[in-house]
Formats: sequence, structure tokens, C-alpha cells
Amino acid sequence: MTVKRKGTRWEVIQFVEEHTHPLVRKFSLKKFLRSHRAIPKKEKDFITMLHGVNLSTGRIMQLMSELYGGARNVPYTRKDISNFKSKMGSKYRCRDMPQTIAHFEEIKKDDPNFFYKIQLNKEDRVQNIFWVDGAARNAYKDYKDCISFDCTYMTNMYNMPCAPFIGINRHGQSIQLGCGFLRNEKTETFVWLFQAFLEAMEGVEPTNIITGEDLAMKAAIARHPCHGGSEV
Repeated sequence: MTVKRKGTRWEVIQFVEEHTHPLVRKFSLKKFLRSHRAIPKKEKDFITMLHGVNLSTGRIMQLMSELYGGARNVPYTRKDISNFKSKMGSKYRCRDMPQTIAHFEEIKKDDPNFFYKIQLNKEDRVQNIFWVDGAARNAYKDYKDCISFDCTYMTNMYNMPCAPFIGINRHGQSIQLGCGFLRNEKTETFVWLFQAFLEAMEGVEPTNIITGEDLAMKAAIARHPCHGGSEV
């Protein structure tokens, strides 16, 4: 269809019926049309906030359905929310590491003994990261007799294993003596992590290390100086 403006009115000057598509019969179906599949700006901001507190796509869609009085009234689909979250995650992933390093440097201003180490891959992208604060480094001097180490998958956008070093103080309480995020659970990755841990602890080895049954972890401990007296 071609239209032309004449004065204050528009006039159709050409119409090709073959290019006309049937109208959507139900109002609730218009969200499936490409021209209508858009999330309003204010709702994008709301979804961003919900994503920030780790709500799933399904839960976000449920909340929006309640606001609209039913899922059929929401002008976009669950897939649209998922795609928006993916784009949002990509944007944050491009800048979160510089922000993390800046945060670590801010901590060091108040805690000069704060220690962190980052390993990059061949593409200069972060592969692994380890950090420990000054209080934990001091506590390690007294509570290095038995250290527990294991990898736990935590909820994060990278699906990276969280690797905390845990000790026990004189009150029988668990204390964190350092933590790492790893790209994978290969032997060389654990070797790098143990080296970073010992560097932070000025080369002082733990008396015992309690680990899980991961073979790569056991191999790394066996290859490293901190393997003495380790218990699996």
C-alpha cells in the first residue's frame, strides 16, 4: 500500500491485495507479531532489577503476568525476556572484570594486606582469579593445621566453580582463608590456584588439606609442595 499526504489527510494511491495478511483475530496474539514484540523501557528497567537479585526468567514472567492480569495479556513472551537477559549479561560481562579489579584496589587502600591474583589466557581474558583479605592471611598463621578445600558450583552467570579455602579457629568456627573462581577443574588450574594460595601465605604450607574425591584436584596436590599430609 502506498499513501500520499494531501493537506491534512492521507490518501491511498496504490493498493496490492496479494501483499495483505489476515488480521490477528485475538488481541492477546498480537505479541507474537514481530512488529509488536518489544519490551517497554520502564519494564526493561524493572526486569533488569529483578535479574540483579537473581530471579529466573520463569519467575520474572510470572510477576509480569500478575501485573498484567494474566500471561495472555503480557505484550511479550518468556523468550523475549530470556533474550533481553542474555543481551544484558553480555553487556555486564564486558565490564565486570575491570570493575572487580577496581574494587580490589579500593579494598587494598583500607587493607594493605589484601591479596589477589588473576590468570589470563592466550586471548588476555580472565581464566582464574584468587583473593584473600589481610585478616584471613593473619589468621592462617595460627590456623594452618587443617585446611578444607573443595569446589562448589554457585549461582553465577559464568557457571564457574567457586573454590574456597576453609580453616577452623580455636572456637571451632569455620573461617575463610581465601577464595577463587576457576574456569575449569583441570589439574593445571588447581596447580595455579594452590600456587596463588601459597604466594598469599608467604610460602607457608598447610599441615593437612582435606579435599573431595576429584582426581584432578588430587593430582594437583600431589604435584605441589603443599601436598604433605593431605587427607582425601
